[in-house]
Amino acid sequence: MTVTVKRQDLNGGTANPQVLKPEYYDPDLPCYHHPSLISLLPILNEVEDCYTGITAWFKGGRIIDGYKASCYLPQAEKEPDTAYINRLKRSRWVNFFRRTIDGFSGLLTDFELSSDNPKSTQDNLEDVDMQGASLRAFLSTADEIALRDGFCGILVEYPKRPEITSAADELAYPLRPYFCLIERRDIVNWSVVNNRLESLVVRRCTTEPEGRYSTKEVEQFWVMTPGYYQVFEIREVDQENRVVILVDEVELRSPNGEVFSEIPIVFYPINTINPFASLPPLHDLALDNIAHYQEWSDYREVRYKCNLPVPVREGMISDPPAPLTIGPNTVVDLPMGGKFYFAEPTGVAIASTRQAIIDLEAEMLRRSLSFFGNNLNMTATEVELRSAQTKSGLFQMAADKESAVQSLFRLWTNWTGEENIGGISVNRSILKAPLSPQAVQVFANLVVGGLLDHQTFWEILNEGGVLPESATVQDLVKRSVPEGEDGDAGTRGHGDAEK
Repeated sequence: MTVTVKRQDLNGGTANPQVLKPEYYDPDLPCYHHPSLISLLPILNEVEDCYTGITAWFKGGRIIDGYKASCYLPQAEKEPDTAYINRLKRSRWVNFFRRTIDGFSGLLTDFELSSDNPKSTQDNLEDVDMQGASLRAFLSTADEIALRDGFCGILVEYPKRPEITSAADELAYPLRPYFCLIERRDIVNWSVVNNRLESLVVRRCTTEPEGRYSTKEVEQFWVMTPGYYQVFEIREVDQENRVVILVDEVELRSPNGEVFSEIPIVFYPINTINPFASLPPLHDLALDNIAHYQEWSDYREVRYKCNLPVPVREGMISDPPAPLTIGPNTVVDLPMGGKFYFAEPTGVAIASTRQAIIDLEAEMLRRSLSFFGNNLNMTATEVELRSAQTKSGLFQMAADKESAVQSLFRLWTNWTGEENIGGISVNRSILKAPLSPQAVQVFANLVVGGLLDHQTFWEILNEGGVLPESATVQDLVKRSVPEGEDGDAGTRGHGDAEK
C-alpha cells in the first residue's frame, strides 16, 4: 500500500541541522512526533552529546558538527575561523557526566537470577537480543541509557514465523523471543487511555543496498496496538512529495492462538504505563559539564594569550604594517627616539576563572554523589546526608530494575507459553556505605559494657561491610568470646548488664 503526500515546510527554513523533518509534524502520517517528545528533544540531545563528549562536534582537529560546536563553545564575534578551530583544539572536555552514569549503572550490574526462571530464558541468557549480548550486558547498556535519558524501551519481539513443513525446517529456524532496546527519542508517539497503553509508534532503522558496494539507512515506523502492528516507510519522491509505504503487518498471538492483550514493551526501569513526562535525572549535571567546558576554554585561552607578549615599536607607523621578524640574527630598525618592547597582559582574569572552574567541579562532584570521589571540603554531616539521598535513589533504582525484568520475563513467556515465574535480585549490599570507624567503636563499647552480645556485634559489622569476605561470623564469635562462655551467641546482653 502506498499513499502520496505533499511535503509542507513547517520549520521556517532554519539552517539548524537538528530541526525535525517536516513530515514529523504531520498528524496524518505514521511518522508524526508527539508534541511532548518534540519539546523534550533539545534536552535529550544535550544529555546525549554530553555523554558522548567533545567527539560529538569536534574530532581529529576538525569540526564535524558546526551546530553543536556553536552551541557548546560559541565562536566569538569577529573571531577568525582559524582562531576558533585552534581554540577548540586547546579546549578540554572532562566528562563528569559520563563518569557518573557509568558509576551508577555499575552499581546495578551485580544481580542474581532466580532459580525458577523459565527454561527458554535460561537457555538464552548469553544472547537475549539475537545480537550476541548476554542478559547482564544488555541490562547494563539499558541502565546507562535510562540514567542518561530518563528511561528507555525494551521491546520483547518474536521472529516472524516462516512456513514450517518439516522437522528440518523447525531446526533451521530456532524461533524464540528476544529483546530490542529502543531509545527514548525513538519512541515517537503514543496514546494512553485510562492508564492503558492503546498505541505506540517506535522508529527503527534498517539498511538496504545503495549502489554496488554501499548501503544506506532507512527509517521504519512501527505502529503498534495490543495484538497487532504495522511497519511503514516514508520515501521521498521529490522535494515536494513523500510516499507512505506499508512494509509489513503482523498479528501478535501466543502459542495457543490467543491475540496479545497488550503491546509487548517495558519502559525500563520505570516500569509504568505512562513515563513520558519524566525528565532526564542528571540534566543539571550535563549543564554544569557544558559550563565547565566553556570556563576551561576561557581559562586556557587567557593563559595562552598571557604567554604570548605583543611586540611594540614606538615611533614606527607603516600602512600596511611591515612583517616583523624577531630572532638572534635579526635587528629592529627604529626612528630617532623610538622604542621597542613587549606588552604583556596582566592576567588578572586567570585567578577568577580558575576559581570558577574549581567551584563548578565541586558542584558536579556534589551532584554526582560525594562518595564516588573526593568529598572536597564537605562536612561529615553533608557527606552523610548526600550519601543517604544517593543510596535511597539507588535502592529505588534496584527495585525498579527487578520489577522491570520481571515484566520482561512475563512478556517473554507470553510468546513461549511457559509459566510466568522468575526474575532477578539485585545485590543491595554493594549500595551500602560501610560503617564508619566511629560507629564501630560505639558498638564495641556496647559489647564491653554488656549491652550487646558478641554474636550481634559481629553480625552488625558484617552487614555494615566492615569484615573481609573471608571472615565468618561464627569463627569471629568463637575467637572473641572468653573461654568458658557460650561460644554460639555470647552470654551477655541486656539482662546480664542489669544484674
